[in-house]
Amino acid sequence: MSHGPVEERRPALVKAYDAAKAAGDHDAMAAAALELAGLQIFGSVPGRIPAFLFEAYENSEGRRRVELAIAVARVWAYGGQPTRAVPFVAEALSAAEETADPGLLAQALDAQLLVLWGPDDFEDRLRAADRLEDVVANISDVELQMSAYLWRLTTALERLDVPAMRRQLRGLEQLSLDSGSARVRFFAASRRAMHALLVGDAEEAERAREIAVAAGYEAGEADAYAIDHQLRGTIAIQREDVATMLAEAPHYESFWLSDGVISVGAEAARLLVCSGQTTHAERLLHELAGADFGRIPRDVDWMLSVTALTEVAAALRIKTLCDHAVTLLTPYAGRGVVNGGGVCFVGVVDHYLALACDALGREDDARRWWGSAGEAYRRFGAAWWASRCGRPSNIRQRSEAVLRPAGPGV
Repeated sequence: MSHGPVEERRPALVKAYDAAKAAGDHDAMAAAALELAGLQIFGSVPGRIPAFLFEAYENSEGRRRVELAIAVARVWAYGGQPTRAVPFVAEALSAAEETADPGLLAQALDAQLLVLWGPDDFEDRLRAADRLEDVVANISDVELQMSAYLWRLTTALERLDVPAMRRQLRGLEQLSLDSGSARVRFFAASRRAMHALLVGDAEEAERAREIAVAAGYEAGEADAYAIDHQLRGTIAIQREDVATMLAEAPHYESFWLSDGVISVGAEAARLLVCSGQTTHAERLLHELAGADFGRIPRDVDWMLSVTALTEVAAALRIKTLCDHAVTLLTPYAGRGVVNGGGVCFVGVVDHYLALACDALGREDDARRWWGSAGEAYRRFGAAWWASRCGRPSNIRQRSEAVLRPAGPGV
């Protein structure tokens, strides 16, 4: 995935920051650094932005210093290095609680949630999301309200909580209407597309995608381009639209190659195997997974990456990786798998355990995991996902039959 047109603003802001630093204008340094932070694309390398923010942070005090600490934390978390964010989150939370400033506390909690986004932080993430929801209840700030809705939506998808999911979706829609904000409209429409895909309505998902992308570009949203391609690829998989899968896979793979984002590379491999490009998919699978998935960081994207690559390994009958997948994923059985902040729901862990066990010939285990996955989908209203249960060979059949002469290139 390209970094999109938002990146065109970056050189001018870097120039403005350098000029402000040369002039000793600390306020202008902070303003430019914060605007640069707003351009950070999820998963991409942040470059000099953390350094700019840190310099401005060291030359600031009071509320501005806390805001810059939060921005540093967010940029490091978005850049795939959440451990670097930890001390800045701790400072921000302490300062916000000391001043009893609910707006500042909400921002600090949002940053804390970015740090608590690994597969083993779930209970802490639930508590922080609940606290954020309480803090913003009486705050009129649109961005903070949207943040609370998105975090509660994400945790609702993870624990398959239908009432909470529906309330957050409705909250985003109402906030979009009340605020008239293009940015909120982007998030509300993209999550409406997510829900449409969850229930198996690809046509509604396509309509919502178009609204989301238009709103994202209107708002100058950094992730608009990525969301566009994420939804295009996911809609294509549901429609079994091979031509679109083949068109989208290079966008995903290019982002893996340019920025080293494993989860996007894993989804490229999924698109490739679903569209019949088995040779290319297998090469990418081994490049990303290694011998045992051990090179995948246990961060926000660990679950997404491992499950996507497990699906590819199962389709290609790579038994060693399937065996490792069963060991790694079993502790998370019953958990919903989510792409980012509710961008896409990508099934329950049990589904991928079933795929792996089927590939390994563990028929009883596969049957048990298919049963628990199907029950979870029925409770959650995930109609398309429920329709896939017990059909472990459909991707492999398509891989063997579709576009066989195309070879490894896309």
